[in-house]
Amino acid sequence: MTTPAPAARPVPVRTVTDRFLNRLQSRQEQGFDRGVRARLTRSTPPSDPGLWVALELTGLHPATGPGPDEETYARAATAVCAAAQLWARTQVPHVRSTEQRDTRPGTAAARTALTRPTAEADLARALRAATLDALLPWTRRLFRGADALDYGLLADDLHTWQTPGGPDRVHRAWAADYTRAKARAQRRTTTA
Repeated sequence: MTTPAPAARPVPVRTVTDRFLNRLQSRQEQGFDRGVRARLTRSTPPSDPGLWVALELTGLHPATGPGPDEETYARAATAVCAAAQLWARTQVPHVRSTEQRDTRPGTAAARTALTRPTAEADLARALRAATLDALLPWTRRLFRGADALDYGLLADDLHTWQTPGGPDRVHRAWAADYTRAKARAQRRTTTA
């Protein structure tokens, strides 16, 4: 009788993205690592293994036990790189979402729409994207001018996007967060 292989643990996409961008933001404020940001702004696709190696995405592998299979690693590394590239290109600060400050993608889009009305149309276009390659250009337009974004959650969503049924789950989450934040903002203006 053979023992089944242990189930693979979820890949820590959000955690890896948080650590990477927090460290990079901190070092950039001190005048270091400008070359990393420059590398991220190049037209290299986030699915390029050379970029994964250059960014040293070793945190996607657990310290012990089996790591993700090649396909799962590729999805995770692509998601982390896509989020990091968006950070480098938009210069919107990475702020982890908390109860006090919601910086999830749908909520960030709603806040951006308050000052840039075309953000709602950009969100609609992003929600119609069927592939990650179709989505990424719209995320850049969508989050341009945002005050903050949780790139860790964005990377998690981009990782989900690449799985069967993932685009629909991400569409629903972003739309729900967007409409919830918009309704909150409208209630605040009517009670003020």
